[in-house]
Amino acid sequence: MQSNKFLHKFGYYNVAFSNSDADQRAMKLRDALLTPRGGRGPHAPHLEPVHMTRLLIGLTASETAPKAADAVIEYMTMSAIGDRWFSRAEDFETALTAVFSDIDMTLQVAEVKICRSWPEAEIILTDGRRFTFSTLEPPENEKQRCRIDYSVSWHFFQDIMATLAAEKQPKIKTTANWDIRRDRVAQMKKISDEQGAEAVQEWIKQNPFKK
Repeated sequence: MQSNKFLHKFGYYNVAFSNSDADQRAMKLRDALLTPRGGRGPHAPHLEPVHMTRLLIGLTASETAPKAADAVIEYMTMSAIGDRWFSRAEDFETALTAVFSDIDMTLQVAEVKICRSWPEAEIILTDGRRFTFSTLEPPENEKQRCRIDYSVSWHFFQDIMATLAAEKQPKIKTTANWDIRRDRVAQMKKISDEQGAEAVQEWIKQNPFKK
């Protein structure tokens, strides 16, 4: 998947984001060599899962485009607080990259919250479990500020994975049962479009994901 398609899908699910702001953030990450540089249009390089992670952080963690690269560098190294992501990831970049790498993990994600007030993020699963990542304890004056969280829902992650699978990206783990996973994604999207997000959550409870 190329950067422009990733940004388009992000904008589709996050309508408050302007195309120009997203493009500027993506450019800052390319200039900082956090995502691949190359041609434009059909000749633009494809993003690997780790690049998608960094691009998503750059879009959500900083308040302005000029600070996007610095935010990525700070947020991607946030440590897991308590439980490790599936007993492996010790930092936020590794955990979020896993979500963009494996459809089984993607289907367990309900929401990702990224705090803009200080370096902290949370991956929330459909079964209610929460995995928190943070840097050192924020200063007291930071805690007194109004906390601003940027939320990214499961719709975005599953749309990305469905597109990657259709493109047959070699870095994406789809397993032999991908058709079953893909049908689940399609069903959840259909319910969301017709009945809304609450109906999807109820359907998930009645039809829990099984590996």
